[in-house]
Amino acid sequence: MEKQYPIHKYQDMIETLLNTAIACERCANKSENENIMQRGVLLNRDAVELFKQAVKLLKHDSEISIQFMQVCEEMARMTAEECNNNLNIEYVKACSDACNLCADACRNHRLSVGMVAPRLNVA
Repeated sequence: MEKQYPIHKYQDMIETLLNTAIACERCANKSENENIMQRGVLLNRDAVELFKQAVKLLKHDSEISIQFMQVCEEMARMTAEECNNNLNIEYVKACSDACNLCADACRNHRLSVGMVAPRLNVA
């Protein structure tokens, strides 16, 4: 009998982050191979790392996850904006669309738990 795992309470957000990370990774790899969008490649690579970390934080319900979602929202918006310069390329458009959806989902997630991500007081 296969072990069944409970659906995580943030499963939709986790899936959105993972799907966006996949789209960003694909965009970065293809753009790099075609020697286009140097800034886009860097933003996409950063986005992949941030989104993967966000998934880890959400999975163990980290106290910092809400603030981290604000960073993910910003990263997704920056990446989408950069991709908007090359929407005629299918994989770039797919990345832009995924990033826009992810940014909205990050914002909605933060609002749904009642926070607009307070500033971090790090000494």
